[in-house]
Amino acid sequence: MRYQSVPVFISYEEVGGNPNVKGTENYYTIIGMSLIIAATFVITATAFLKPNLSEIGKRFSLTPQNKYKVLLYTFLACLSIYAILDVIIFLYYKYALKVYFSSDWKVILTMIVGSGYCLSLGFALNMLVNIKQNTKYMIITLLSTLGGLLAGMMSSQIKILISMYVPIINYINPISIICEALNASQIHANDSHFYLTLGLMVIYTIILMTASIFSYRRQKYESI
Repeated sequence: MRYQSVPVFISYEEVGGNPNVKGTENYYTIIGMSLIIAATFVITATAFLKPNLSEIGKRFSLTPQNKYKVLLYTFLACLSIYAILDVIIFLYYKYALKVYFSSDWKVILTMIVGSGYCLSLGFALNMLVNIKQNTKYMIITLLSTLGGLLAGMMSSQIKILISMYVPIINYINPISIICEALNASQIHANDSHFYLTLGLMVIYTIILMTASIFSYRRQKYESI
């Protein structure tokens, strides 16, 4: 590790002396940016649950369905779809682009957990914020672009500076968290940091989904 003085979130140029790992961090950032697009997918999916956003939502609101279960099942369905997409993306990176991964299962696990985190972000944005759908898509696009920049997509020096002077951003930027988990997955001696990063994403997912479920359950409309 070249940047030993940077706390917690660091940029790895070489891992374990293996030259295959050099230059892979940009690929990790691209994976993070692709996963956050999951939020736009779930915004479209949950539009069918809200009566003020779709005709299907109006009819659905009149049925005696348990809203907790509906939102949870919708989340699990979206996560299942994205888990399949994650495997396809991984296979493309590994065999088409020849990106080196020292631990395949850790990368796939990170992508699935990261997808869940990004999906919960879309749920929260759609359930907690009352703005137009197009504006929500613009917010996700902005998060993807800005998050990629702060995670070191354009320059690894930006990530280093963020880690040194504003480290809190790395703990709330979804792409930074996903990239850090992917980085940590390449270091066999640093499993604790890998699982710590995964745990952080799981905690965020639970918080966002809990807030979304309670908000969805309490929503009422004067007329449909």
